[in-house]
Amino acid sequence: MHSLISRPFLSFTLAVSLGLALFQGCATVSKVSGPQEGDYVQVSGGESPEWVDNAKSTAEFKVFVGLSRRHAAEADAPTAARRSAQVEAVNSMGTYVKQKVKEALGSEGSTEDILSAAVIEQTGTKMVAEGIITGEVDKWYVTQWKKFENGQWRPYYEAKCLFKMPREDASKLAQEAIKQAGLKAKEERDRKNLKQAQEVLDGMDAQDW
Repeated sequence: MHSLISRPFLSFTLAVSLGLALFQGCATVSKVSGPQEGDYVQVSGGESPEWVDNAKSTAEFKVFVGLSRRHAAEADAPTAARRSAQVEAVNSMGTYVKQKVKEALGSEGSTEDILSAAVIEQTGTKMVAEGIITGEVDKWYVTQWKKFENGQWRPYYEAKCLFKMPREDASKLAQEAIKQAGLKAKEERDRKNLKQAQEVLDGMDAQDW
């Protein structure tokens, strides 16, 4: 019995099917190879300088590296990087002050509830805002990026900074944090311990910070 479908028709059908498959494959490859929503590409700045991953403190300054996320407004990136470094510096000083107070008191008593991390952090943040604790940016590294959004590339900026904090500022924070804790202390024992710690830490050079 002869087939109802002729050979020329089968050849034509196979050719069309193969052509459609190839076309769809090419379309898929083209779609994947293009930029995708949310893609970032660095367009300037080059490789990070050595200090970004290998910041070195000195006898006078303790250094921190501030980092920003990528911002659409160029001015926002350095501001965020500097703030990041200041927060890290205050947190580091807070940990240091807490440890020095503990060492100063020894087994004489504890101020754990009075001189809390929150008190030290709040005091440090206030001193930064008032310019009592200063610090300065020694170096900047700013890179420009482009981000694919809504079918087009848009510019973004990212900043890193090398932030120098004078070691003597740790001493300033210690004294002020103890003072603020003393104002909140209700127990005579706590006030006595804080006063003792303040006397011991008075004039410390913070070289071990």
